[in-house]
This record gives sequence, structure tokens and C-alpha cells, in this order.
Amino acid sequence: MTSFSELLSIFALAFVLGALLPFAVRPILHRYNMVDVPNERSSHTAPTYRGMGLATAAATFVAFVAATLFGWTYRSAESLQLAVTIAAAILCALALGWLEDIRGVSIVRRAGLQLVIGVLVSVSFATVQGTNILLLILGAIFVAGYINVANFMDGINGISGAHGLVAGLAYALTGWMVDLPWLAFAGWGGVGAACLRRSCRGMCALVRTCFWAMRVLMFWARRWARWLWARGLRMFRSCWLLLR
Repeated sequence: MTSFSELLSIFALAFVLGALLPFAVRPILHRYNMVDVPNERSSHTAPTYRGMGLATAAATFVAFVAATLFGWTYRSAESLQLAVTIAAAILCALALGWLEDIRGVSIVRRAGLQLVIGVLVSVSFATVQGTNILLLILGAIFVAGYINVANFMDGINGISGAHGLVAGLAYALTGWMVDLPWLAFAGWGGVGAACLRRSCRGMCALVRTCFWAMRVLMFWARRWARWLWARGLRMFRSCWLLLR
């Protein structure tokens, strides 16, 4: 059974990398002017950097490779092959996404490359687990489709981060419960990398909401203070006239 301390260490590594890597990626995006200006089809309302997902994917990849180098993601030669396959798939998907962001890739070529990644992952898993050809085909289509769906969600504010948290936790818990360390560490690394991305956006929204609420509160507080001051002055003048 994978120890909790090992999982926590990889989570902490992915979390720290997820926090620091955006500061290294942002100057690159600014240099190449990789900015999406919103239009009528956009889901965001302000100019947004395109390619910041590189930081999250790189944090997940480095954390998973570190866990593999420590020998935490495998129990045998077969599970080591699966761990290497997962690392290679993350790296290939990262490279394809970055290439699409920086240069642009046609729909047909992108779908073909995603399918190639899916085929390589499915073949590697099939050789270890001895699955039939039908499951191999379905696995290849699933991996390619999943990459494409995740790539689409990355353009919608908050959804990709929330997806990383939910899916990563599902993989991490499943891998821990059935004693598949490569699955547990892959999921936990994804959770750590996506956690800060989601929490930062959530905290920014919370700060903006609190600031707006404080402005409304101060506005009404000033109005009530002025009203009470005016009423108090009138009562004081009335009492003063009566006493005289």
C-alpha cells in the first residue's frame, strides 16, 4: 500500500511547482505575445494569456517523474513500464498543447497526434495487462478524446482547474484503494498542480467580492451616520430651545 507520507510529499512538490512555474512561464507568453483577446465566441471577458497551462502540466510531470525516480510509482518491471508510459503521455500532451499555443496546429494534424498518443498509451497498457484488440482501440480513442476535451476546457475560466481537482482526486483515491501507485501518484500530482490554480482564481474572486461588499457597507454606513448626525442635531436644538 502506498504510504500517505509519500503521497503528501509529491502533492507538496506539485503544489510548490504549480505556484512558482507561472512566474517563469508568464514572461515567455508575454515575449511571444500569446494573448487571447475576447470576442463574441469567447468565454472570458478580459484579455487572457494563452499557454499558462504549461505551468500546471510541467508541475504534474516533474512531480510524477520525481515519484518514479524515488521508486514510489511501481512495484515491478510491469508497473514501471506503466509509470514510464504515463510520464511519456504527460510530456507528449504537454508538448502538443504548447506547440498548438505557440504556432498553431491544424485540426486534422492535432487530432492525428492525439490519436497517436492514445495508441502508444493503449499499446503499452495492453502489453502489460494482456487486453484484447477491442479494448486497445477504445483506449486509444478515449485518451485522444480526453486530451481534446481537457484542451477545450482550458479556455473556460475555472473549469479546467476544477476538473483537475476532481479528476486528480478520483485517480489518486482509486490508485490508493486498489494499490496502483502509478495511478495514485499521477492523480495526486495533478491535484497539487491544479489546486493552486483553482484556489488562486477562487481567492481572487473572493477578494473582489469582499471588496465590493465592503464598499457597499461603507456607503450605507456613511448614509446612516449622516442621517443620525442630522437627526441628533435637530433633537439637540429642540431640547436646547425648550430648556431656554
